[in-house]
Amino acid sequence: MFAKGVKNLTRVLPSIVIGALLTVATGLAAATNATASDRIERPNVKVVLDWALQGPHAPFFVAVSKGYFKAEGLNVDVEAGSGSGNACTNIAAGVFQFGLADLATMVRFDARNPEKRLMAVYSLFDETPLSVVTLKSKGINNPADLDGRKITGQAGQAVHAIMPVLLKAAGAEHVKINWLSVSPQLQAPMFVRGEADGMGGFATTEAPSAVELGIKLEDLSVMKFAAHGVDLYGLGIVVSYQFAAANPNTVAAFLRALNRGVLDTIADPAAAIAAMKAREALLKPELEALRLKIAMDFILTPHVREHGLSTFSPGRMQRTIDAISAAESLPTKPLLSDVYTDRFLPSDAERRIKH
Repeated sequence: MFAKGVKNLTRVLPSIVIGALLTVATGLAAATNATASDRIERPNVKVVLDWALQGPHAPFFVAVSKGYFKAEGLNVDVEAGSGSGNACTNIAAGVFQFGLADLATMVRFDARNPEKRLMAVYSLFDETPLSVVTLKSKGINNPADLDGRKITGQAGQAVHAIMPVLLKAAGAEHVKINWLSVSPQLQAPMFVRGEADGMGGFATTEAPSAVELGIKLEDLSVMKFAAHGVDLYGLGIVVSYQFAAANPNTVAAFLRALNRGVLDTIADPAAAIAAMKAREALLKPELEALRLKIAMDFILTPHVREHGLSTFSPGRMQRTIDAISAAESLPTKPLLSDVYTDRFLPSDAERRIKH
């Protein structure tokens, strides 16, 4: 249409004017393309998960498979992790631009590494899923019962880092746990063989792992940290302060896409697990569906149902900082403004649960 108009104009306008019009049109097109490409400062990003690929990670793969990241101009590579502590270390080092990590562990990391501080930009688990899973026959019903027990949990895992908070909240600081530092693949087999009294970690991980190896769900005891005075946020999206400052559009775009993946996962868990299966052929759909079902208790809390996804309470986050600082006598105490920001979040309407 534009070309036809220019052809007609040649009959009445000098060539110099035509040339000027074409220059302006070309410049506008170039400016439009530049704006589109510059909207995202860093289109290629990597994400590290908190753990081995499992059902609760489905929102990431829904966002990939449905093209939500692509629609935002992002190419996203999602990789399995080996604990929230390790995720924080790798994000701070710039190996990954985004990470899913336990937010209490992130606060602990910031206190010990103020020059490499990280910040939470989105809360996925409104409540911590940290737990110790044991057999009911072991008689481990409260934190004091952990004294002298053999519990699996590596130093890089959130359960290892936050255990002092649990013990302090329960008035059981005297408790000495015999930690068994083993790979994720060995935790459940050791537990089933009786070589460990319990498994420390997320309820979404440890209980289904035991069920997979033949333990009946009704024979398990799940001691949730949240049930013993530990009012902490769970998993959230973590970035380095430097990356967020240099790439604000990238962070906001990433969260918009992921938020859509979270909402779709809530609406259709079976389809979300299918999206994961397409990525990981060896994934067991029934097992991961169980993990995702358990995870929903920590994602869809009454607070989230009323206020929407990732609606932080400043007071609650401050209590998280205070509890961790007090329990571990950390060298510095991070400021609330340093560990969390809501400036990159999608709108309130976009984060509302619609069903």
